[in-house]
Amino acid sequence: MCRAANETFACELGDVLASISRLRFRPWIMNPATNTRRDVSSSCARRKILAPILGLCVLGSLFPGVSIAKDIYLAVRQDGRKGSGSAQDPFDASSAAKYDAILARFREDANFFYSPGIYETTGGRYRIRPTANPHCHHFGAGVARTIIRLVGASHPTEEGTIFYADYDSTVEGFELHDLRLDCNAPGNPKFRDGAGAVSAVNVVGNNMSFSNLKVVHFGTGKRGVECFPLFCYAGAGHTGGQYENIRLENSVFTEPATGNKDGLGCAVIAASADARLEGAIVNCRFINLKSDFSYSHACGAALCEGNEVIGCETGFYLEPDDQQSGTWIIRKNRFRDVIAAAMVKWHPTGSLNTIQFEDNDVVLRVDPQQTSVACAVDDTGLKPGDQRPTIAKVIFRNNRIRLADPSKEPVARAAGLHLVSLEARYSVGEVVLENNLFSLPPGREMIISPSPVVRSFFQHGNVDSSKGEVRVRDVHGNPINPL
Repeated sequence: MCRAANETFACELGDVLASISRLRFRPWIMNPATNTRRDVSSSCARRKILAPILGLCVLGSLFPGVSIAKDIYLAVRQDGRKGSGSAQDPFDASSAAKYDAILARFREDANFFYSPGIYETTGGRYRIRPTANPHCHHFGAGVARTIIRLVGASHPTEEGTIFYADYDSTVEGFELHDLRLDCNAPGNPKFRDGAGAVSAVNVVGNNMSFSNLKVVHFGTGKRGVECFPLFCYAGAGHTGGQYENIRLENSVFTEPATGNKDGLGCAVIAASADARLEGAIVNCRFINLKSDFSYSHACGAALCEGNEVIGCETGFYLEPDDQQSGTWIIRKNRFRDVIAAAMVKWHPTGSLNTIQFEDNDVVLRVDPQQTSVACAVDDTGLKPGDQRPTIAKVIFRNNRIRLADPSKEPVARAAGLHLVSLEARYSVGEVVLENNLFSLPPGREMIISPSPVVRSFFQHGNVDSSKGEVRVRDVHGNPINPL
């Protein structure tokens, strides 16, 4: 049941109880059988009042999933008062201990409303301190006014995330809105002393919503430990699980820490082959994420739409190590100063159904050490004798692709579409190439390895900046006819 219904239920019940409290004594009559007196008008009134209460109770029994969320108000108080949690008298959350105690006290069906201020937290801890809980909704006063800052995280594996739930738990209906989440990497021993990574959100569940967030100062201080600032991944502990309606929108990820020892997977909403999770990353901004990470990936979700990625190695990134049956859609995004707008990196056991890359605007960074691509598959992780991963279909349509600095065009170091495997270590069943505009070195627009890698393709309406037709070519620059 939606929050509005809960509020209506609560208001009706409150009105009923208030009516009871307003009853006054009326004239009474004597009952001769029991030698007692009875207030006639009050009794009638009470029957009228109690009837709706009984009705509401029956409604609750008929709909056991209906719950009334409690409104909790917080502030960084300076008056020394504990507060009652009301809007007029918010709880005091002026220290990590006080704020963490509030989260521990209200672990389900709570709406948290934050006054402006900086709220410190030690974050979640494995099996001890979940800070993300079912049907808990957190509403800040805006990213410039309400800041939640991680402090004191030191354990290498059991803590280091602001809003956290154990890997095998679910937090249905968890929400975060209008908050700045400061992972505060330099201020936490876990990062500073090289023990691990610090992050903002790590949860799994249905109907989760994250909007108007600003996530900053994330990082990893240990080699071999990737940093995931926002991580919604149904893996171990969720076998057979099905999760829907997870949405990240209108949020910004920027200002990573420096001194990183490994890589970055900034926002991930996905699942292993043993579970199913449907999520979307929409209208978000990933700004200057490169820092000194060994690699940086902006986003990965079944739908990535309307996002802006600037100053990151890879925009959309997918590394399947199992069989993925759905469609991955990368649509209407803006990629600037990237080495790859969309990249699939294989594991031998991986396979994909469909990759749909369309209506994107891509400006590739020129890097003499790497090949800049709009959309590509990387088979460097595959070895001779490995199982051959497959993609059933790739759709590459209505994209605009150019280099950031055309004066530095190294012909062999840029491409639009790049589906190449010199040793045929993977295969693509079908490729659709339509209505793309390329401003790239001639012959570098669409490059494939023909069958047995790309088994068939269709091309139509692909042009260069002069509106001249461009065609699919092999790695030697030779045009290839549709297969």
